[in-house]
Amino acid sequence: MELSAGIGEIVSGKAPDTLSARSLGSCVGLVLYDKFLKIAALAHIALPSVEESYTKAPEKAKKFPGRYADVAVQKSIQILKKKGAMTIEAKFAGGAVIFVINVDPKNKEHLGKRNVQAVEQELRKFKIRAIAKDVDGKWSRTITFYPENAVLKLKKSSFERSNYDYTTKDEFI
Repeated sequence: MELSAGIGEIVSGKAPDTLSARSLGSCVGLVLYDKFLKIAALAHIALPSVEESYTKAPEKAKKFPGRYADVAVQKSIQILKKKGAMTIEAKFAGGAVIFVINVDPKNKEHLGKRNVQAVEQELRKFKIRAIAKDVDGKWSRTITFYPENAVLKLKKSSFERSNYDYTTKDEFI
């Protein structure tokens, strides 16, 4: 069964399920998994942290636990540990510069980069090793994770405004 995470959502499954997140621009699709048990959780992260949000973050974090990197990593770990995970590893993709307006005037970093930095910080905090990542750039990504063999499939899409060229390509990490 294919389980798809929308913005701010976390989905979890086990082989032969597949987990996916579509249209990751500045968002990050984070997969935490146990390759021995063949289980995984995928979070579609939109913002770096609850603290950094300008909205009613605590309420949104409860409703959408995958929305903020700090909450998403912790919640994904809890989900996997409840299923018996002992050895958790990570793969993630996203954090692109899609819109120039994503630059925060306070710290001069675009939202995608801040999302990636927040995910990496949380993984270090919980001592989870990132096995692979595909981040930055100017293209949107759709990811699909296969718990059966711990493969993350990336579909990259870009639109070149100068010649109206739309391209896609698949990669595996």
